[in-house]
Amino acid sequence: MHSALLHRISARPDGPLDITWLAAETPQLPLGRIRLRWEPTSRSGWDVTTYLGLTTAEVLLGS
Repeated sequence: MHSALLHRISARPDGPLDITWLAAETPQLPLGRIRLRWEPTSRSGWDVTTYLGLTTAEVLLGS
């Protein structure tokens, strides 16, 4: 697994995230859902990218 479908974010800064783990071959996101995808970097960190599912495509929100 290298990505997660975000369902709910707590209003509290230390609150939980409700997620579903996604496999690499998961098809396009459902409408209005957010996908978090991460990859390790060469300096022992992580690159995290966020996508939003729209009607016809996924849109990059940030990286």
